[in-house]
Amino acid sequence: MANFDKIKSRKNTNCVKYDGAYRYFGTEIEHPLWVADMDFEVPKFLRKRLQKKVDFGIFGYEEISKEFYKSIIFWQKLQNNIILKKHNIVYSSSVVASLGACVRAFSDIGDEVVVFSPVYYPFFSVIEENERRVLNQELVLDNGKYSIDFDKLKQSITPKTKLILFCSPHNPIGKIWSEKELTKLANIAIENNLFIVSDEIHCDIVFDKFISMAKDERLKNRLIVLNSPSKTFNTAGLASSYVFCYDIDMLRAFKTQLASIHSNHLNNFSNVAMSVYSYKGKVWLIELLKYIQSNKTFVIEFLKFHKSKIKVIDSNATYLLWLDFREFGLSQKELTQKLYDAKIGLNSGDSFGLGGVGFMRLNIATQNKNLIKVLEKLIKVF
Repeated sequence: MANFDKIKSRKNTNCVKYDGAYRYFGTEIEHPLWVADMDFEVPKFLRKRLQKKVDFGIFGYEEISKEFYKSIIFWQKLQNNIILKKHNIVYSSSVVASLGACVRAFSDIGDEVVVFSPVYYPFFSVIEENERRVLNQELVLDNGKYSIDFDKLKQSITPKTKLILFCSPHNPIGKIWSEKELTKLANIAIENNLFIVSDEIHCDIVFDKFISMAKDERLKNRLIVLNSPSKTFNTAGLASSYVFCYDIDMLRAFKTQLASIHSNHLNNFSNVAMSVYSYKGKVWLIELLKYIQSNKTFVIEFLKFHKSKIKVIDSNATYLLWLDFREFGLSQKELTQKLYDAKIGLNSGDSFGLGGVGFMRLNIATQNKNLIKVLEKLIKVF
């Protein structure tokens, strides 16, 4: 049994979440619950595999292992009932690197790329840094639930629109898109001859049925899916991810762009990290989901008990909670400063684009004791 209550100090370990908090926020942070990694040790079976690699003692150039492909094929079949073969899969050093490669592979300079905000901020930068235009579709928030305005999306598309960057499940709002919503998006892509890049890195941290865009057979020649075990097993620092695609030409175009920025090489420990898809991994994941769900319930009930104006947006995926502070009538700067004064570090909602003002993203993948301290401070400050 994993012990998720075990607190292990990450300070002075070059940890971005803790040691990088001052650089990111510009002030001293005592409670950093921002960047999307977990405060939990990786599964014991994975640590043993990594230790075995360390004990071997030679870290030269490595080929991608056969187990790398087998593990992904096994896991996608187990989790999402998706059938893959080795030739459908390509290694990448990170999902963000893959996003950039996709933007270059499936659009030209000056073209438009669709995103749905508020969304993970690199979605904007990979478009703008590659001299494309963001065609931003702000999600509609109605009665505590987010949705896509599909009519507006159809009206916004122009001959310059070539690509959709899709986040599924959606970060930061924690939404699993329904089959109906996915079908509508697929229909629009097909009707307008658009490619879709689906970032599904959070697809294992779900509390309802997740449906991958790859389940829609009609998208085989216009879809590429990005994924990684890094969110699931807390291995973000091992720089390991992958993409899969059923279309040979799409995959070839992607590989060309990825090679151009030299993000197509893995390190010694990536080979191990990408082999965590096993039965033991599934058991650990089940335990993890229980703990995160417990933390989520705790946050919601704590705020309700104290009759707080802070609202938790309804979600069914990720270990990230989207907190609504709008009832306080504060500007984003004032809201952020109050958190800084309490030495709490959360991701500011405005960094996720349109629709993010008045919100904060809270990472609950930490020990419950840490959450209690942060929530008690939030109640005092707000």
